[in-house]
Amino acid sequence: AYRINGFEQFCINLANEYIHQHFIRHVFIDEQEVYDEERLRIKPIDFHDNCLCLELIVKPPIGIIHLLSDESTIFQATDRSFLDKCHQYHARNEHYVKPKYGTPEFGINHYAGVVHYQVDMFLQKNRDFVRPEFFELLIYSRSMFIASLFPEFLDNREIHMSQPFATLDSHHSFTVSEKGKTNRLSSNVISSYNESLQNLLEKISKSSSFFVQCIRPNIDKSPLNFDDVLVMSQIQSYGIVETIKWRQIGFPIHMSYASFVKRYFVLCGKPKIILRNPPKENSKKICDQILKTAPERSNEYEMGENKESA
Repeated sequence: AYRINGFEQFCINLANEYIHQHFIRHVFIDEQEVYDEERLRIKPIDFHDNCLCLELIVKPPIGIIHLLSDESTIFQATDRSFLDKCHQYHARNEHYVKPKYGTPEFGINHYAGVVHYQVDMFLQKNRDFVRPEFFELLIYSRSMFIASLFPEFLDNREIHMSQPFATLDSHHSFTVSEKGKTNRLSSNVISSYNESLQNLLEKISKSSSFFVQCIRPNIDKSPLNFDDVLVMSQIQSYGIVETIKWRQIGFPIHMSYASFVKRYFVLCGKPKIILRNPPKENSKKICDQILKTAPERSNEYEMGENKESA
């Protein structure tokens, strides 16, 4: 957050909320689901989930970004009318902060703390209006590379190029009939941005995630200055303490019995014989063999229904 936060900072913090939600789901929620599926008796811990804050911003039909999108389509709408609707629908939301003195701003209680946003220029920046003639210049460019950047307009381009002296009316410039979808020309910044974030998070959720939490030692970015209060605030906001506790009491590494046996069967005295047994039985024998050299670590693994966890 900055001293004055506007539309740009609102977009940045929306992305931060999505990333933090992915972190919460990956570290806590998905992990607990694995324990439940494997029937491992791991007592869940309390952690701060930012899903309600994210719903305040993006949940249709009255999430803040949807109110902003709706107001952006109304010619007479103003930043103030957008703010009034935010107050109307969210004044009682615990994650929404309505100013006491009627200033043109609203606050959101993000996972990292409360941030106040000045609504000046919100609608104008969200509309990001570009004259249709500029888009037509690109869509009907003689450069196929430039024209290929607008694949949803290929049909209109073919019609236009076959009639070199024809001029498209505004209807064809702004709509696409295929599947009833609206193209990028009639969308607004926050809707496109939110859709891009959701698509990105969908791809990330299908991959292996590794998280690096960056801690600011002080506000001024000065060397050799460690602000204890600021650092502790970040540690608490980012869920670092809860993550450490969760890792201490849980078993974050999971491996199927077949994979475990394939990787570690050589540690057993008779590898050829052990391969004849079921994978779960083999896994137990391998663990017993390992614990002969480290019996004090017998409580550092669990055998679930289908996986070995450590």
